[in-house]
Amino acid sequence: SPTLRPPTTPSTSSNIWEAHDGYACRIEGSDSGEKDKDFEKHTGSYVDFTWCEDKCEGSTKCRGFEYRYSDNEGKCEIWLRYYGNVERKTDPYHWCYWKKGWVSNPIPSGGTPSGGTTTAGNYFSKRDNTACGFGGDAKESDGDLFMDISSDLSLDSCKKKCTSRISNGKSCFGYDFRNKDGRCRVYKREPTDVKSKDGVTCWLHS
Repeated sequence: SPTLRPPTTPSTSSNIWEAHDGYACRIEGSDSGEKDKDFEKHTGSYVDFTWCEDKCEGSTKCRGFEYRYSDNEGKCEIWLRYYGNVERKTDPYHWCYWKKGWVSNPIPSGGTPSGGTTTAGNYFSKRDNTACGFGGDAKESDGDLFMDISSDLSLDSCKKKCTSRISNGKSCFGYDFRNKDGRCRVYKREPTDVKSKDGVTCWLHS
């Protein structure tokens, strides 16, 4: 029979998860994201909790998973971007598990780790003459991707726009800064692409 809920005895891989029992994975608030952009969706009688967990754990692209059981079948969302947010659900068969190590921490000056042991996902790295991005199909006016675009800012002010989001429990996966006019783009979603751009510096989730 399918495993509909997490096992009572934690698995050996349980230390890689931020577990939220009774919650759904979310971008912010009640925003459930967009299929094939934010997550892959799998359904079927064979899709149980263990299947969903194993599929995420075995994928380098997976940042977390949501599993729920209803109408006699399992529903598994494999999240391709990390947001770390959840929404409380009333039904008993709902779980959101984010992978640890993708939590966005404040950006140290210089773009290097600020001492101690570092792991993937806990700082931002500097890339000169590079713009962050989402590939050729993304538009700068798409506020769902480029969360905040401003001009006439200093580099430090641009960085603070990102760190203030983190301090307020919101997501920031990086920012880029254009020197000539102080244009600042703060990224709500994890950038999937970078491109060469003179005079632009990209600070990317590392």
